[in-house]
Amino acid sequence: MKRRTATQLLGVSLGGTLFAGFFFTPALPAFFGTEVFANGQSSLSKRDLFYATTLNRLRDPTAYSRAVAGAPEGNRNLLLFGSSELSSPAPQNPARFFPQHVSDFDLFVSGRGYTQSLHQAIVLSATASETPLKKVALIVSPQWFTNEGELPGAFQDVFSAESYNRLLGDSRLSEDLRQRIANRVAALRQTSTHPAARLDRVELAVSGRVELAKSAVDGARYTAPYFIADGATPVSGIDWEAQFAAAEREGDAASSNDLNIEDNYYTTYVKPALEKSKGSMAELDYAADSPEYGDLELFLEVAKAHGIEVLLISAPVHGTWYDYTGYPAGRRAMYYERIRQVAAQHGAKLADFSGHEYDPYFLYDVMHLGWKGWLHVNRACIDFALS
Repeated sequence: MKRRTATQLLGVSLGGTLFAGFFFTPALPAFFGTEVFANGQSSLSKRDLFYATTLNRLRDPTAYSRAVAGAPEGNRNLLLFGSSELSSPAPQNPARFFPQHVSDFDLFVSGRGYTQSLHQAIVLSATASETPLKKVALIVSPQWFTNEGELPGAFQDVFSAESYNRLLGDSRLSEDLRQRIANRVAALRQTSTHPAARLDRVELAVSGRVELAKSAVDGARYTAPYFIADGATPVSGIDWEAQFAAAEREGDAASSNDLNIEDNYYTTYVKPALEKSKGSMAELDYAADSPEYGDLELFLEVAKAHGIEVLLISAPVHGTWYDYTGYPAGRRAMYYERIRQVAAQHGAKLADFSGHEYDPYFLYDVMHLGWKGWLHVNRACIDFALS
């Protein structure tokens, strides 16, 4: 199997690329932009800080506390970790759903493309050291669990020196846990060709201060009052049946193809490569040993050290697409079972959506959450936070 490059992983390669049945092209950010909000705004609502996915905000362990401080007193929230699905254009994405429909609850999102379990473990330690946390949620993507696991270049692209330095000084973590994380980070940074990967500890400390300064400049934009749309209701008043019906209609309007995914994505990336995609994932196995499983356990160990309850959100693959590309259902079931075992071993709650592989409009494309998928995630997060 051809080794992925970091640029292929998120669709910014020089020219369209097909790898193991997935489409990575330079136009993909048109579907999954790197920021939720448009550039050029002079100020943003204090609520926007909950949903911004800029690199500066992502690298700032104080962002969560600033967002909570800007929310109305008494509002509830949950810290949700994820990756590229957080930039999904579906209206049910938390960045759109909560400001438009919910008046008293937010999901603070942390992540973007390339942010996998190890990165999230570092951010969790840094954030929890800044602001006490009781609960967090993590969206677990099947595509993370390849033979290679996290790619060195991808990890370095989102690496936060400030968060990492705070983890190394996190007294809540055992020396053994800090050392295992440091060893894993060193292994990825030593094999990365990114210039910043060669910084030593002192240089990392300086780099971390620079990150905070950049985030402070960004933070000056969040000056408008906390935004609540007309018609938004408390979480207790959400009509989930009506929301799912609307999601069904929106998905149906956006999709006329056999995969029930967004039409522009299908026409641009899937349809032209159907012939060469058939059987292309026959050798792929997410249930096999992958460094990502160890990274996921590090995340859960960090949470336990801080007394944080975790909800793992097990996202499904696209059943019809995976059947076509040769990844058998039996092998997929082994992956889902392994995630269940990891959750059970570490005492984590699990929102298991593996039964939605063939659910129309659950996914936006062949791998990212879509109209109905995001509604399930939003509801699971609310239930977990308020339980």
